[in-house]
Amino acid sequence: MSKILSMKSWLIVILSIMLLNVLPAEGQNPDFKTYSSLNIENSYAYKDGNMYQKDLLLFLDILKQCHPAFAPESDFPFNIDSIANEGYQVVSNYQSVNQLKNYLQAIATLLNDGHTTLFPDINNNLIYPFTFFLDKQNAYLLGINKEYESVLGKQILQINGQPFFEVLNSFRQAISSDNEVYFLDKVNGFMQLYSIWAHNPYCLSDSSLALTFTDGTNISIRPISKQGINIVQQQTQAPSNSPRQNTKQPFQYTILPEKDICYLQFNTCTDQGTLRYQYYMNNPNELSEDLEKKLSQYPRFDNFLSEMFQAIETNKIQTLVIDVRGNSGGNSKLCDILLSWLKPIANIKSESSLIRFSELWAQHYPALATEYKQILADAQLPFEIGKLYDNSFLFSLSNEQESSVFEKIDE
Repeated sequence: MSKILSMKSWLIVILSIMLLNVLPAEGQNPDFKTYSSLNIENSYAYKDGNMYQKDLLLFLDILKQCHPAFAPESDFPFNIDSIANEGYQVVSNYQSVNQLKNYLQAIATLLNDGHTTLFPDINNNLIYPFTFFLDKQNAYLLGINKEYESVLGKQILQINGQPFFEVLNSFRQAISSDNEVYFLDKVNGFMQLYSIWAHNPYCLSDSSLALTFTDGTNISIRPISKQGINIVQQQTQAPSNSPRQNTKQPFQYTILPEKDICYLQFNTCTDQGTLRYQYYMNNPNELSEDLEKKLSQYPRFDNFLSEMFQAIETNKIQTLVIDVRGNSGGNSKLCDILLSWLKPIANIKSESSLIRFSELWAQHYPALATEYKQILADAQLPFEIGKLYDNSFLFSLSNEQESSVFEKIDE
């Protein structure tokens, strides 16, 4: 049996499972599962293939059997059988695991799904000390090691002799993303890592990075260790009347009575309640005293909003501005809580979500899988592997009976 998740400990696949690992099961490291498929492993192609061809076939089978995009009811995003045939020939001559990882990652990007990705091999000791920011169709140097401080703020024309955006777009096959905003948010960090550049077609043989600016000046930088980083950044003058703050808090608000505005800076959809939700998705046991103590350090969004809307009422504020720039995502239930303050709950359009059961999903969420199986069995309905279920339908069934996991989640 080829073990795609354990072979040389190199391949970890996340398949539409948000494993934030903020609260792992007590005393355990994240428990990544080994995937196997008798149907694939008994095929002639698998038996005759080399190690790379075998893992290609297993990887594509994971997508086919587990990913919602390949449920029978879905319009498939690409012809996975055609990719299997083509890829089987492509990887036959591969000489390294990294070659295969890059090829599989390129396939994953076709899903337009930021959660389905292969963790890249990252060497944090070889970093290009530069950052950039994008303004519409232009790129400017935001940060650079101090010896190149004179070029800060200049518009970048080329990298390694090629148009900047052509080079930037070459990283699309290395980054799984839901949309353009997600990609642009991630690509800056990826382009700082030499270990990612090493597999890029625009990487120079001497590992240098040549930046050419629109004024004709240019610099050449090399990857350096963390200890050698001394980045200086372009100083941008923030508007004096801007309430936005550089903070790691998930959310905060500012009352601006002179403008009749409450400004809500919503940085991430994470709070104490969503972390509890995540814990019970993976673990039926009660939270320990130690974990409770860790959770208490996170704010509760419902309490936060209660305080904020009291301040709005006290100050007779008429306008609420919600700033979600840079919001890193999380649990959308926090958005529901916010909406419930803005509109009667009965008039809010409920979200629509689907879940596809698979053996791999059940291995990752055993407590939740047991609950779903029992709920469907009590309703005299089958638990169908591979089928897309409407979550609202499943929750309606769960509300008709006692369910320890769902009770904890609801609480």
